Amino acid sequence: MDSNHCAATMIEKDVVVIGAGISGLVTAKCLKDDGFDVVMLERSGDIGGLWTYREDDYGVMKFTHINVSKYNYAFSDFPFPDDVPDFPHNKDMCKYIHDYAEHFKLSKLVQYHFMVTSIEQIGEKWRVTGKQSKPGSQGEGQEVTYVSQFVAISTGHHAKPTWPKIKGQESFPGRWYF
Repeated sequence: MDSNHCAATMIEKDVVVIGAGISGLVTAKCLKDDGFDVVMLERSGDIGGLWTYREDDYGVMKFTHINVSKYNYAFSDFPFPDDVPDFPHNKDMCKYIHDYAEHFKLSKLVQYHFMVTSIEQIGEKWRVTGKQSKPGSQGEGQEVTYVSQFVAISTGHHAKPTWPKIKGQESFPGRWYF
């Protein structure tokens, strides 16, 4: 089976990265640089996470500027252009993130409009299942499963979490970290 064929119901990858915001992009870039076969699963139609303005979804407001210097917020291997202000507007941030993804050829690793519905460990591997969620698309509602050695959850702390059901969680007295 061709591991890159989108119509397949089961696709094998070394690593599945969930989320294509800043954390997901950096994670995928480092893994790709180390020779891993990576896919990023992104629920929206664009990369950039909260830095991509969306009228009716989480993320930045139209007037948001970053509150730290671009020199402190830049990717270590991809500096901001000199003509970008020291405290960039969200449009500058979004362009910078897109330029980073383009420069390191990360966009081709992203499956857009993909809603992850479950993550299960099966022996030594992980099974990540989800659905194509772009309304009106040819594959809308199609369930796809990725099988991988590793999963990196890079959804950020602004996304609404979905807590997994774990046997015995009701009686666990400690604190949870997900």
